[in-house]
Amino acid sequence: MKKIFAIAMIASVALTSCGDEDDIKPRNPEECYFENTYGSSAADLQLQADFFSRNKIYVLFNDTLRKELKGVDADGNPYYDLKLVDIGYGMNVNMNPNTETIGFDYLTSDADKSQGVKFLDEMILPSLGAPLRPFSFLLVDKINHEEMIYGSMVPDNPVIYSGWRCSAIAMSGIGSMTLEQKQTMRSDILKSIVVKAIGNMDQSVFEKFYSFCEPYYSTYAMYEEAEAFIALHPTMYDVGFLSAYSYGNGNGFYIYNFKAKNYDLEDYTNVLFSMTEAEFKTQYADYPIVLQKYDILKKIIEDLGMVF
Repeated sequence: MKKIFAIAMIASVALTSCGDEDDIKPRNPEECYFENTYGSSAADLQLQADFFSRNKIYVLFNDTLRKELKGVDADGNPYYDLKLVDIGYGMNVNMNPNTETIGFDYLTSDADKSQGVKFLDEMILPSLGAPLRPFSFLLVDKINHEEMIYGSMVPDNPVIYSGWRCSAIAMSGIGSMTLEQKQTMRSDILKSIVVKAIGNMDQSVFEKFYSFCEPYYSTYAMYEEAEAFIALHPTMYDVGFLSAYSYGNGNGFYIYNFKAKNYDLEDYTNVLFSMTEAEFKTQYADYPIVLQKYDILKKIIEDLGMVF
């Protein structure tokens, strides 16, 4: 789409320049609806302007960007030009309204908005390189999300809904949180952003990570086969897994039941955000495959722009 638009613009300029009497006038720049957003107070606008000046990222407190009265209909009812943040916007597809719905409870106090912006400045953005930073953040009190799972809409209230153009973050109680609570919230937010980015990557990047356990993913075995395998590999860590559905001698017989590769990746991603590197390498010092997989995944995520 961008290439087609660029070609069209060049053609337009060329055709215009062919007429000796025609003046070439530049078009007015397109209005940015992320500035001077609808419903923003003077305090909001100052927070937004200062944040953009520091970070070149927009921060919003309402998902309504513009609401302009355009007229009245035949029944005398006003109608508006309404522009909302497209929270589900992505590089390839938008959020499917038939499988997901999302809404927000808004922050109402200037103190909470100020604390939310401070949290972004001090605890989120220092860990996000440019490739992981969204175009804008929407800071709200609560995210109301529903997703279709097995035919039913299942509600939840995530701390973040991570989009490409805009990431919404629930800041309920941010002003009264302890440092420990903020650090937990920080880890959850950063992990969600990384998981989203991982899902959009070329999965061949993870071939080396998967290579250690490729023969075992989704493998289920028992009795003599399992007994011989476990004799050679006493723990799941010896093979390179952090967890398995079952492993070892249980209920009187030997069994091992390994997870699929996506759950293996999830396990390692989780520990990157729940343990320090020193803690992890101390705990798993006796398992070289585990340490190698950790280093491989950490490097992939750092290459994405994450600063641990």
